[in-house]
Amino acid sequence: MTIAVLGATGMVGRRVVTEARRRGHRVLALSRKPASEDPGVTPAAVDVNDAPALSESLAGAAADAVVLTVRTFPADEEFLVAATRTVLDIAARLGIRVLVVGGAGALRSPGAPDLPVADNPVYVPAEYRAVAAAGVAQLRTCGAHAGADWVYLSPPALLEPGVRTGRYRRGTDTLLLDPEGKSRISAEDLAVALLDELESPGAERHFTVAQQLPGEARGTTRPATPERQTNDGASRSIQRST
Repeated sequence: MTIAVLGATGMVGRRVVTEARRRGHRVLALSRKPASEDPGVTPAAVDVNDAPALSESLAGAAADAVVLTVRTFPADEEFLVAATRTVLDIAARLGIRVLVVGGAGALRSPGAPDLPVADNPVYVPAEYRAVAAAGVAQLRTCGAHAGADWVYLSPPALLEPGVRTGRYRRGTDTLLLDPEGKSRISAEDLAVALLDELESPGAERHFTVAQQLPGEARGTTRPATPERQTNDGASRSIQRST
């Protein structure tokens, strides 16, 4: 499979590229400043809103799927919606599946299904409210698109670099919590879940994942040898995925 990754140099994008190559897939790494020495990775300097250049890159690589990992902080809802619509339009014309890595804000609150996480101060502090709202708008953009084959992955509330265990819990459109009320996963295991979805698509167009609980049955997860990734030079780098 040839997988195009938009935002390939970001926290999630880099790990998606790594996981895809680990499984033997070819990767088209799209970003403003791409770089790779892996012969299985083709770097391409493309702006996500440059529709002609993006279309040419995807068609030229004969991509089977495109993963959109672009996020903005501070929030830029207009940019995120426009970028998502551009990718969906191109993918629909080319017959390519789209997997959008969105935000947790688009999920339902546990125990309160009518309350979006984006509007729940328990999970979204005021300073992240605009970021959460942008993710909701992004999901609505996907839902309103008539022609594209898309799926939207909402990470848990906290998404951070860490250990690849190869195990995770999968849910639908409600935020997943652990017994302590935390919602989290490593970026490495998010990439595992993402590649699992590309290789074996589920029934849901909107789904979420979270770290596996101790002693929990493996379920839809697949085992792997744990490996530790670098933390991009920071002592602690956390992306709030709202």
